[in-house]
Amino acid sequence: MKTWSRILFFHHFSVFSIIFFFAVIPFAPSCSQKTSGYYFEQGKHYEAEGDYIHAIQCLTKAIEKNPQFIDAYLKRAWLHFSQDSFASAISDYSKIIELKPTTNNSEIYYLRGISYYRFLKDSLACKDFNTSCELNLNKGCDAIRKFCKK
Repeated sequence: MKTWSRILFFHHFSVFSIIFFFAVIPFAPSCSQKTSGYYFEQGKHYEAEGDYIHAIQCLTKAIEKNPQFIDAYLKRAWLHFSQDSFASAISDYSKIIELKPTTNNSEIYYLRGISYYRFLKDSLACKDFNTSCELNLNKGCDAIRKFCKK
């Protein structure tokens, strides 16, 4: 009788394993199912380690997963700027302004202005500094006095 109960136990266990495998495993996250938040956190991790290339790659994946992810654009723009990739930084700052046009983007206009200035686009830089100043950002007004010809 003990042998027969062992067979039933293992049969029950095997059926349970098969059900678990087919019912639960497909819902486990795979590489293709990682969220934008996951990639954003990975990007922050790489940034903290000083690995800006991988940080930018992760932030790009976060944006691909969620094209409205403002914080990912902002962090990626800063990383591009810190790598002297001013055109890429300008593109990301512009996307933020496009996604949130009614928000007070004074800081974003200022940062994009600095990127334009470093990219040797003085007239565009001054235009953004002026916009940030009009939105009551003192740094924007200071940048006009410092970088823009009257």
